[in-house]
Amino acid sequence: GSRGWYCGHVAGMAPGGKEALVVAFDGDVWAKAEFPFDQVRKPPRLRGDGDDQFDPKVGDEVELHILATEHAPASWALATVKKIKHDFYYVSRASGSTRESGEAIVEKDMLRPTAQAKPLADVSLQQELYKVPAGLHSWMTTPDAEGCFGHIEEQSNLMFIHVQKAGLQLFGDAKAIVRATKLLDVHVKHQVKIQDFQDKRERGLRALESKRNRIEGTGYKHSIELRVDPAFVPRIIGKGGEVIRSLEERLDVNVRILDSEEPDGPRVVRIFGNAAENIEKARQEVEFVEEALDVEPEMYSWVLGKGGRTIQGFKDSCGLVYATLDRDQRTLILCGTRSVVQEAIAMFETHIMYYPVFHQMDEEMEAILSQLEEYGDYNARYDWNWFRGEEERDRDWGGKGWRDGKGKGKNGKSDSRAEVWEPRGKSQGGKGRGKAAEEEERRPKGKGGKGGKKGKRSAEEEDEEDEDEEEE
Repeated sequence: GSRGWYCGHVAGMAPGGKEALVVAFDGDVWAKAEFPFDQVRKPPRLRGDGDDQFDPKVGDEVELHILATEHAPASWALATVKKIKHDFYYVSRASGSTRESGEAIVEKDMLRPTAQAKPLADVSLQQELYKVPAGLHSWMTTPDAEGCFGHIEEQSNLMFIHVQKAGLQLFGDAKAIVRATKLLDVHVKHQVKIQDFQDKRERGLRALESKRNRIEGTGYKHSIELRVDPAFVPRIIGKGGEVIRSLEERLDVNVRILDSEEPDGPRVVRIFGNAAENIEKARQEVEFVEEALDVEPEMYSWVLGKGGRTIQGFKDSCGLVYATLDRDQRTLILCGTRSVVQEAIAMFETHIMYYPVFHQMDEEMEAILSQLEEYGDYNARYDWNWFRGEEERDRDWGGKGWRDGKGKGKNGKSDSRAEVWEPRGKSQGGKGRGKAAEEEERRPKGKGGKGGKKGKRSAEEEDEEDEDEEEE
């Protein structure tokens, strides 16, 4: 029959290695309970102007939001649109849905498209706790943090991120958890600095207000073929064929590299095997690609980091062959296996996403410090160690590129909530009222200011000075 899905959130994996999740419900209307993977799904996430795109017609099947009661949590049930009058929808709940069937008259915000999300029965879930610095525990529950977690879930294909007192519980397969951990490292690094800024900003504003008040503030079943640049062939083969032999033995595949008809033309690589999954894994290890991200001149120092530490750190963390900033094309060139490059793009996009925040921080703090100096406090910059106005020297870290590309950041809203199916006739008792809401995605937001002794200069002027020093 039809199904109804109750709204809850993942509280953990079931003990004893059982393929089930522990689900809790808002307001503890129902007690925490274990549900098999085939009875749990992740709620659909409506994006951007999805509400405008959703335009149900008479006869359409939709999902109807049923509010929580004292005896049951909120849920979504299948329904059919029978009539539309003005801004109201007359719907009929399908037999077998959650709670009683019947008619209802609702506005569009109580409806959504039938969810395409499948139960988690085929997903190999693991969980891992990511410890968040104590100073960021309050940030974890903010809308800004939820936006960051949603962005990480999308970029890493993680199933859930659940906020706990000790940190963040990550649910997903092993690969998703590894990537999510790296992305969280980037977010946490910047959020620590933002928190430090916020503290200093508050102190600065208080000091300013105080002074203002005082003074005036591989026979194989499957195969694939791909082309690689000849420069990468030695990497694929390895010294004495050691790398390619290890790959073939480990994944039970056969890798053949064909000669090119042209001296410098691309080499054809064919991978044969009996397991499609292993062939795909082998492809990921031999398919070297190069991608480019557009970078505005004013972000060069931000992308490179002091002494090239940021770009080198991301390169080493992801395992890129090279990462280089092409100033002529205004692009960041990334080279490595496809999965490595995708991971690096996600990390650089996340890093770049914070540039406007820190730029605003520079300007705001500069304004505060300047006003403090006007009131005679000339030690503020030293007392608070705020010299972000000092431009960081940068350097490129090897490699060259042959094409342009473009990368765009994504944002989403993190949600550890899950929907569980209760067979018809089941009821549970409880107290309190529950509530479920799916909100729009958000980008991380923050404020900033600028401090330091140096005046404002354009990125072009800084680059010209660096070039002059190199010539000398």
